[in-house]
Amino acid sequence: MRVAEVRVVRAGFADVLGAMREWLDRNDRPLAHFETEANDVGLITIKVRFDSDDLAELFRQAFGGTFGVDRRTASRQENPRRRDQASR
Repeated sequence: MRVAEVRVVRAGFADVLGAMREWLDRNDRPLAHFETEANDVGLITIKVRFDSDDLAELFRQAFGGTFGVDRRTASRQENPRRRDQASR
């Protein structure tokens, strides 16, 4: 799965969310997961996880975003050094 991240200023948050919803509806695109994170300087990161890399790329392009990390996948990845040490 691919995560598209879009950062917006707090004042524009509602407008951007509305535009994202319209884009998803207009493109008949299902959404796998949606979350937000705010920081102390007034920026909000909107993270949208898609089932398809192609879909995430289209969304990222439409909203000038970047690619993020799918925390569910990242937290499951093994540390190769740990695995080697465990087998000793």
